[in-house]
Amino acid sequence: MIITKKIIAGVSAAVMALTLLTTTLSATSYVSYNYDDWGDPIPSQAGYTASRAVTGVEIGVGNFYEPADLYIDADDLLYIADRKNNRIVVTDLDLNLVRIYDTFIYEGEETFLNEPQGIFVDDNTGHMYICDALNDRVIKSDKEGNIELIFTKPDSILYGAETTFNPFKVCVDQSGNVYVVVKSVNRGAVMYDNEANFLGFYGANTVLATSEVIANAFWNLISTEAQRIRTAKSTPVSFTNFDIDGQFIYTVTETTTTTDDQVKKLNPRGDNVLDAIEMAGANFGDIDPAYYSIYTVANAMTDIDVDENGTMTLLDFNHGRIHQFDKNGWRLFLMGGIGWQLGQFQSAAAIETRGDKIYVSDIRKNTITVFNRTVFGELVTAAAQKFTDAEYAQSKEMWEEVLRYDGNYLRAYTGIGLAYLFDKNYKPAMENFRIALNQYYYSQAFEGYRNNILRENFSLIVIGLFVIVVGVFAYRFYRKRHPKKKKGEGA
Repeated sequence: MIITKKIIAGVSAAVMALTLLTTTLSATSYVSYNYDDWGDPIPSQAGYTASRAVTGVEIGVGNFYEPADLYIDADDLLYIADRKNNRIVVTDLDLNLVRIYDTFIYEGEETFLNEPQGIFVDDNTGHMYICDALNDRVIKSDKEGNIELIFTKPDSILYGAETTFNPFKVCVDQSGNVYVVVKSVNRGAVMYDNEANFLGFYGANTVLATSEVIANAFWNLISTEAQRIRTAKSTPVSFTNFDIDGQFIYTVTETTTTTDDQVKKLNPRGDNVLDAIEMAGANFGDIDPAYYSIYTVANAMTDIDVDENGTMTLLDFNHGRIHQFDKNGWRLFLMGGIGWQLGQFQSAAAIETRGDKIYVSDIRKNTITVFNRTVFGELVTAAAQKFTDAEYAQSKEMWEEVLRYDGNYLRAYTGIGLAYLFDKNYKPAMENFRIALNQYYYSQAFEGYRNNILRENFSLIVIGLFVIVVGVFAYRFYRKRHPKKKKGEGA
């Protein structure tokens, strides 16, 4: 089995290498692939293709200088935090210029941005919230550029001894509470009410229980106060970015030291509800097969966008890749890469989605890249949505159509298998899960199939057991009446 696995892995790697070479020669910007359940990359149809990469000059605002954040509001306007140009550029979804915000009014005086890092627009009120990083503030402004409220470093012992504020990202919930990611704070987002009063911290990451952390905890129990002061502290990694979808806040953490808490879905209490879901695609980034993982670069999720259907689109800074998952954690598509061609990135910073389009900013190339969903992508998205809506029969037909486009798309086999499983048609469910290498759901289907066999043959099984029991008792009775004669005894 191990030898077979290595052979298959080698063939898979060779196929991917050949695909990459073919891709390069044909001047295609990136290879489309997915993963099987062994963690091996397999060629796949493209769910999205890059249509164009737009510069500030093409929009008519001069060159972008590190476009650090993106946001699409309820009016389908795209807000671009052009950091080093100290402005917010607003376009429509076709990247036609609508407005530039580079001057604001506060208490009758002009004020200016200083490297804005984050932008959020409250769809309920229309207010803009801008992380004015080097001014150590978050401003709340109307669409005319009038600042109505300023959020600054909390004057509270709960905030700690941090001397700077340096807000990085911001979002607002339905109740008007404001959440700010601050680079120097690792206890979660700094939380304010709608009057800029500090409420505390929200959604802190956990400390991974490594051997070093456990050892430090043990020594802290038996050390003196002076020794504990000199001991390295174990602190959680702060999350990097977030998005809000109704009552849930989704966070990502740009860390290469741990896979814990890379993606979280937080309820109002700050609990990660993704832990309570059977995540089919629990690895949210590139998967590292064991036989060459020492040569790979760790994922570093730098942004997340969640659409109205709960579809999660993640941006990996280290690999320049976009990963898309449905609301249940099933991997849908993977695209992008590091490079200078269309659809590749040098320093991907922010991502937004709307309808069939994905927008990505690059702070080194100073561009906004637009991806459009393909026919294959539309089919997969529709099939996934039908399944999410519990319309299993319709989703099964769509997944079968997906396989006509791409026989390597293992998610389709799982979708078909689940449709059969929910219909209690266990044998074809087992067959599809076997092809998809999905051991978890194969076991469920097998259990249902076994129970059906037992139920259908219950009478025969009972009769057979009865015959066996009667036979055993009859044999014992016979042996008592006719014991074996010892050697030497007469007849």
